[in-house]
Amino acid sequence: MQLELLNEQVRPLPRSTRRTPVFARDYNEALIHQLVVAFQANARQGTRSQKNREEVKHSTKKPWAQKGTGRARSGMTSSPIWRGGGRAFPNRPDETSRKS
Repeated sequence: MQLELLNEQVRPLPRSTRRTPVFARDYNEALIHQLVVAFQANARQGTRSQKNREEVKHSTKKPWAQKGTGRARSGMTSSPIWRGGGRAFPNRPDETSRKS
């Protein structure tokens, strides 16, 4: 199979011969779709992340006594129900790469 190749100045290069089994194939839309999806998935940055209650920087001291204050019991300020506390089920980076 003869191919006409062009250089950066869009001038033709010497003709080259390529093997027919590689380039003389029918159009396969499913294969093209698979390659495009793999290319886009591998281009993702994937750095989205949130902190859980373990990763939030807080003291482990109880905010107030368990009994006798009249308030609801509470263990740590890093609990998800507190303002500034960690997320119960935080977002984590996913592995999105695909083989092409």
